[in-house]
Amino acid sequence: MTQSIRPLVKFLVLGVLLVSCAKTTTPVVQDPLLKDPMVYTHWETFNVEQGLPHHLVFAVKTHGSDVYFGTENGVAITNRKTKTWSTLPPESKPGANDGVAYKVVTSVDIDEDGDAWFGTFKGLTHWDGETFTNYRWPEGQDPKDPNPKGLINNVVYGVTHLGDDIWIATTDGTSQYNKKSGQWKSWYLNNAPMEETWCYGIAATKEKIWLAAWGSGLMEYVVADNHWNAYHDPDGSFTVDLLRNDGMLSMMSTSASANDEGIVWAASYFGASRYDGKNWRDWDEDHGIPSNFLNSVKAHGDAGWICTDKGLAGFQNEQWYTYARVEEDGESYGTITIADADGKNGKVYRTETSIPQNFVWWVDFDEDGGIWVATSDGIAHGT
Repeated sequence: MTQSIRPLVKFLVLGVLLVSCAKTTTPVVQDPLLKDPMVYTHWETFNVEQGLPHHLVFAVKTHGSDVYFGTENGVAITNRKTKTWSTLPPESKPGANDGVAYKVVTSVDIDEDGDAWFGTFKGLTHWDGETFTNYRWPEGQDPKDPNPKGLINNVVYGVTHLGDDIWIATTDGTSQYNKKSGQWKSWYLNNAPMEETWCYGIAATKEKIWLAAWGSGLMEYVVADNHWNAYHDPDGSFTVDLLRNDGMLSMMSTSASANDEGIVWAASYFGASRYDGKNWRDWDEDHGIPSNFLNSVKAHGDAGWICTDKGLAGFQNEQWYTYARVEEDGESYGTITIADADGKNGKVYRTETSIPQNFVWWVDFDEDGGIWVATSDGIAHGT
């Protein structure tokens, strides 16, 4: 049975169309939209037939010519230039260090040395291209231990790096591991402003760590100050946003991502928020995004990308670009909906190819301008 990556996640049967348009009335994308860097009109898809070890793909990370995928059954790597595929097997038994810590791989990061780090449901894996080293929670270790010897918890949802430090978001707090000294540090209720300890998403900029925690909103760790700041939902309501753009849309955070200028995007189960250091902007399914159920966000340059259970949406220059797959009359095609900053006045365009499914988990970008989309039924590469 497929394991849920998150409590309350419902793997929906996605027959929902973003726009109900007859095939004959949906225009094909033409100039000048073809020159818009947010518009992807050609999609190629990859699944188990092409080299994925499982159709359910939770994470994607690009690094040079290589693209890494975290799936329900291990790691896959494809080289964009040679178009070759390889897989990394799960560990044969706990402690063997002959493969990835567990088959369910939720997150991938590549550090400054080019080493890969994989978050799994049963620990963290470091792979330098030849050797696997797996890290787990030392049985009996207290999450408040000031001198931890390992992970704070084995269920890893997110991993990122800042210099030599590897940051790991788990189901019971966050761990910090220095790859040079081998020292661990735990962030928990006793030393971080967490209301709950279920940490989902984690991202790094040059000077900060951004952490999305279920029930704790968005947390910011400032390295120079060795200090956490917490951003909460001012409304204090789980279901209603009383005042738009007043702060975090919801405390139920699931993902965070920031660009080099410090603009951070945060995802929740009730919509998306963006913070530029002074001002907040919030969006929900009535104001631009296809669904309130968000799996992750990705800051990419000036744009923000939202991964939902009803398609992929990108925001740039006060416009929303939403990608979806449509199936009707025995055939499938893609749609791009372009709307204003509030999700209004949308125009729908048709593409002959599309993402393989509308349940989108993760997105990343390669150095040639391509987009890679992880879904519940394979990978899409858009150009």
